[in-house]
Amino acid sequence: MAALSAGMAATLGAGTAAADETDPQLASLSGTFAQTATVETADSVCDDIRVQTGETGSCRQEAELGIGAEQVASAALIAQYGDLVNQDGQKLSEAGAAATIWTKTWWQQVRGLYYYNWKERHEGRIFFDKGNNVWSTTSRSGFKGYHKCGISSGIGYDIQVKECSTERRYDLNKNPISEWDRFRVHVVYKGIPIYSTKTIHANAYPSGTVTFH
Repeated sequence: MAALSAGMAATLGAGTAAADETDPQLASLSGTFAQTATVETADSVCDDIRVQTGETGSCRQEAELGIGAEQVASAALIAQYGDLVNQDGQKLSEAGAAATIWTKTWWQQVRGLYYYNWKERHEGRIFFDKGNNVWSTTSRSGFKGYHKCGISSGIGYDIQVKECSTERRYDLNKNPISEWDRFRVHVVYKGIPIYSTKTIHANAYPSGTVTFH
């Protein structure tokens, strides 16, 4: 089941992969307006509980995906994030002095729908020139842009972030930036401890499109 708001420029693709991307694509969000999408997929935490207890039935998790409204990056934002570098090593501050740079925020949240309503979210901000360049959380001087993992809450479970990282994807068309969140969910169901490791990520493209996987 999937739902979409403000989605004229968005596509949902649960179970299908983006060009050259091996992980299934949940949604692709683009355009100038804020957009959200909701997609249901299988939940390994629930599946593990079913294996341990012998119970039967559907196991699902819900992914909530979104991008903020696109805007021209202000001089203050470019100054704040100016040390970020693109795939060619060019600083955002250098690019911003010569051309218009746009920016938008994004977020990706997953939560269990059965047994324990566990939840994990990561979010960030990207800068892009609608050409060949995108900037996010990589710099030459150690400055980190905004990518935050471990935004979770609830009772009866524990979320432990194992990896919150950024990767330049030279293996994909247009060389997007992948923002990774790998985490472990720990719940105890009927006295049985369940551990399940999950990985989610968002790909940010020079066009401003963000795909979620």
